[in-house]
Amino acid sequence: MPTVQMNTRLDSAMKAAGDAVLRRNGYSPSAATQALWGYLATHQQLPEFMPPRKPGALTEARRQEILEGEGLAVRLFQRMTGVSAPSPQEGLPSYDDLRRAAYAERGLLDD
Repeated sequence: MPTVQMNTRLDSAMKAAGDAVLRRNGYSPSAATQALWGYLATHQQLPEFMPPRKPGALTEARRQEILEGEGLAVRLFQRMTGVSAPSPQEGLPSYDDLRRAAYAERGLLDD
């Protein structure tokens, strides 16, 4: 697999302190960078210790909150009215089915 070289600028004291931690744990700076990029590629998100810098970027926790809120209006409607709605797996009736049912309720269809 082809490789690329990355160059970055770090404060020299921060680099020395970070290098010492990596060395104690058996990592080179290259191995640590490869591990970080591997994590990003596998998980498709930043690790928890790296908050997003882009305004409006969703953290995994926020993304989960949004997913949990999905369908909130339907659940509230069902609780308040007692009328159940079909689940997403059941699907919604087609327009033609609804129209037929409305005509049938009014006695406008011969069955």
